[in-house]
Amino acid sequence: VLGVIEVYGYDTALTMGASIEFIADAEWSGSTDAPTAIIVKVAPDGSQTLAEAWGIQEDGQLRDESWPAFMMNLGANITAADNTTTVLPFDTTVYEYGAFFDESSNYTWTPTTKGIYEVSCTLSVSDAHIPTDQIITVEIQVDGSVVARSENNGMANALNKSVNVSWQELSDGTDVIRCMYAVDPSSGATIINGGAFQTYFYGHRVK
Repeated sequence: VLGVIEVYGYDTALTMGASIEFIADAEWSGSTDAPTAIIVKVAPDGSQTLAEAWGIQEDGQLRDESWPAFMMNLGANITAADNTTTVLPFDTTVYEYGAFFDESSNYTWTPTTKGIYEVSCTLSVSDAHIPTDQIITVEIQVDGSVVARSENNGMANALNKSVNVSWQELSDGTDVIRCMYAVDPSSGATIINGGAFQTYFYGHRVK
């Protein structure tokens, strides 16, 4: 930390409500290289704990932590579980700003900055004989609760079909977001398409 400006107020006690931090954003070198970032932190309503609201990194761009975004692909084909709501194992990064996506086991996105976020998930299914009564459901969950859901009924002898679901809402900076699916019936024969832009999940802060 190179320097800090702190702002205090007094009600029943002296309390810090905001700060501006100046930090080294990369290695400094002598007097010719001094990369510096600026971070603005504020205390949200109902709290006295400061949280990053926005920041500017050394190249003049907004800090990834302030405006997180990601896009993940399903890296390879998988066989759909039969009539079981299951998390989609997105394991291939297209881009990510903020390092908030867990691609190791939980496949969740947890941006830590309060704001309005938009998230979208698309699932593509390939099967030479998709039964007409098959229902494919894709849903977005936040903290384990469904916030958006979409489904697509089967199409006889279709080779490919896709289902998309999107969600936009205010996040408090602690939300755990993931994309789930269910195929009814699957019977071990339905293939979810992997590879570039077949089955994918993306999100970003919009405000």
